[in-house]
Amino acid sequence: MKAIRASMVLLLLAGCHGDKSGNSAVAQTAEGPHVIHLFPAATEARLFVDTGRTDAHFHPVLTPKDGHALTAGQRKILESALVWNDNYGKEDVAACFMPHHFFRYFDAQHRKVGEIAVCFCCGGVEVDKGDGTAIYPETRLNAHYDRLKALIHGMGERTDIECSPGDLD
Repeated sequence: MKAIRASMVLLLLAGCHGDKSGNSAVAQTAEGPHVIHLFPAATEARLFVDTGRTDAHFHPVLTPKDGHALTAGQRKILESALVWNDNYGKEDVAACFMPHHFFRYFDAQHRKVGEIAVCFCCGGVEVDKGDGTAIYPETRLNAHYDRLKALIHGMGERTDIECSPGDLD
């Protein structure tokens, strides 16, 4: 029964959800269904961190300005940490969802083709096509936050920005 259910999820997702080329898929692993190949047209992925500060025009200050370029290995860690949420619609929605970590994907012409926004304070993940159109709305995806934190800490960035004092790194 689980195999049939996993196959149905794969078929539904491959046909209904994906990036602009529709090639996003879900892979069944021992840990559960993982989202893979979110943005196959992307040749580059970068991490941008919202510092919680704004500039003189009230735009968020991102660090670093051009983002941290992810290696192929880091991109694999990121994408393998995303998990399809089987409880979508059956549980509470993340309370705050004010993400401070943005993994942005760019194509060969340096156009943004997608973005993964992560809120470590409430545990929310949202994926969009790069134009603000959600592919997977908040709580549709879940993540192994310990893996994401390790990835981000390895890049010299914090994950506790504007979280409550009990959530500090």
